[in-house]
Amino acid sequence: MIADGVDVFVQPGPAQCAVFVQGPDLLFGEIRVGGSDLPDSLFDHTWESPLPQARSMMRRAWGGYVHVRLADQARPLSIFRSPSGDMAAVTWRRDAVDLVASTLPDWLTPALPEDLAIDWRQVAGVLSNPTQHTAAVCLRGLQSISPGGLWAEGVHHQVWTPTEFIEKDRPRGVDWAPELLATVDQVVRVSSHSRALIEISGGLDSTIVVGALAACGGEITCGLNYYGGERQGDERPYARAVAHRWGLDLTEVQKPLQPLDLDALAELSSDLRPALNSFDHVHDDHVAAVCQAYDVEVILTGQGGDNVFFQTPTPLIAADHLGRVSVSELLNLARWQGRSIWGLVGEASRARWGGPTAVRAPPFLTARAHELAVQAPVHPWLCDLEHVGPAKYLQIASLANALIVHGRSRRGQAARLRHPLLAQPLVELCLAIPAVDLTLGGIDRGLARQVFAHRIPEQVARRRTKGRLSAHYGQTIALSLPDIVPLLLEGRLAAMGLLQAEPLKDRLSVEHLIWHGGYGDIVNLIMTELWVRAWERRMASS
Repeated sequence: MIADGVDVFVQPGPAQCAVFVQGPDLLFGEIRVGGSDLPDSLFDHTWESPLPQARSMMRRAWGGYVHVRLADQARPLSIFRSPSGDMAAVTWRRDAVDLVASTLPDWLTPALPEDLAIDWRQVAGVLSNPTQHTAAVCLRGLQSISPGGLWAEGVHHQVWTPTEFIEKDRPRGVDWAPELLATVDQVVRVSSHSRALIEISGGLDSTIVVGALAACGGEITCGLNYYGGERQGDERPYARAVAHRWGLDLTEVQKPLQPLDLDALAELSSDLRPALNSFDHVHDDHVAAVCQAYDVEVILTGQGGDNVFFQTPTPLIAADHLGRVSVSELLNLARWQGRSIWGLVGEASRARWGGPTAVRAPPFLTARAHELAVQAPVHPWLCDLEHVGPAKYLQIASLANALIVHGRSRRGQAARLRHPLLAQPLVELCLAIPAVDLTLGGIDRGLARQVFAHRIPEQVARRRTKGRLSAHYGQTIALSLPDIVPLLLEGRLAAMGLLQAEPLKDRLSVEHLIWHGGYGDIVNLIMTELWVRAWERRMASS
């Protein structure tokens, strides 16, 4: 029974949030200790303060959860959000009532803070650097709890940080293969007793997830492959090889080329954050429909594999352990990146002692936008990284950005959406593995390729290219320009003085899309504009 004066509301549906109650401790979502479900002993200790309890939970358990410890005479209310970031968490106080939420449905509007307002500093921050989307929400009046963060007595503590798993002077020559294999199986095994849909792109990461689930005896109810009309977006031969290797039925769906439905995108835009995870609304709706048709319980993806296994070809890989990287490793890295060994060593040296390179903001932002963005709080995962090498800094930043995939979506409402390669145990392990070891042999995700070679079809293992749907999305945006141009040039972001009209007009042209791309910046603009409009309407009607 939940304590007097405490009301709990859980959204219904196939992906309904589980609630575990033990005395003053409320746990929402999913939590595991090793590979097991939540044990009764997790809250047996009498903690004097929230910090040691949060530290104990993050060391002993993992999963997508939010832990709330109710206030009593001995302790204040505390909220701890799991490091994986699967479930959001914000808190505020209204009329002497403390509220904690992971989503803000319309019916909750009367209970929102009286001083709720758009935080234009944070809006400018997300426009300048999309990674900021996974930091604080763009609403003043709400306190965001970050992944791995604890809120207690009006103070936010970053309890879990990526840096604690990185040793700058870690010895070389460690055999990481057994632990990597075991950890991937551990984070995938939790879905082995559910009816699962897996998006099989034909790439390495989704193939690793398929192989791990099959090895754990999991039931793969449906395998889906989405492909574009261009060659670089059609990975069907590789996806078929994966399906054949594990005896799966593969459903192939061509992504239709049609303009964006801005009304459909706007429907999901009034929650905590812009609905970037739903930008491809046709794909989102189709996956949700398949889940309902096949009674799917869990959706699994390979999202995050590029980040944890290290896919990026960069000289920074050599910088972290410069002086302890062998000549053969340097040659392999140089060959992979198409540069001379001297050029690679020179750039690695400059990066090692020159500090991280600042993220380049889009050229269409105004001076006012830059001024506001500087005032936005830094993402808590990107603080105090002075002792971290350049490659690991890059990996941490990419992992922070990858948390966008946990955002609101229709498919996430139709079934439980899991990205096992972003689970806490695997993230912690791959942060500990030096980048030069992750790229074993001078190959992107080289260690993962070697460790999972026995589960990967040779056709996929030999593959060095990566399927890209950028051309498809570029064409989609081009078809949508008649709606996008007025949305942005006459929208709220422009009215607040954050966008320069002429540089943005240049970007919003078919010619620029063909020759220069830059689709990510435009997607970020569209979804942030829709979010701002949705919240201004919502606050005006309350």
